[in-house]
Amino acid sequence: MHCTVSPISEPGSIEPKESLLIIAPHPDDEVIGCAGLIQRSLNKGNNVYVIILTGGEASHNGCCGITSQELITARRGLAININRKLGIPTKNLFFLDYPDGKINYNHQETDKLSRLIKNIHPHAIFIPHKGEGWNDHIQAGNIIRRITKEMTDIRLYEYCVWFWYYNT
Repeated sequence: MHCTVSPISEPGSIEPKESLLIIAPHPDDEVIGCAGLIQRSLNKGNNVYVIILTGGEASHNGCCGITSQELITARRGLAININRKLGIPTKNLFFLDYPDGKINYNHQETDKLSRLIKNIHPHAIFIPHKGEGWNDHIQAGNIIRRITKEMTDIRLYEYCVWFWYYNT
């Protein structure tokens, strides 16, 4: 199965010098789903920003003898490293503290997310595909749709991370 970034607003291509924002529910989703897009966009001279919503702490619940905080620290460190290697400056990478596995609009982090989006003022936002089936991915997209509902100058696109797994 092949998955491409699909527009959910008016069709359009990403132009040089535009600002792009990738919303990742967990550390690594932005790389798995958008690494090629990130590199092509940076090569065009685009500003690319990434907001990672959780620390990914639920990925190893009850495993490995490490605490949730140790896992968050490790996964965020890996995210910083790989995004730097892709060419994203550390100042363009943001971490929020939604609880892994329980992302929802009513969490206090939604205010921070909304402020970040307004400050970045991207031309396009990339969110996980609605057919992913993973609740945090679905909720991340829903939150962004609500936040940007009145922001008609922002194009929304969906990207795939676990699409193949759910065979949607």
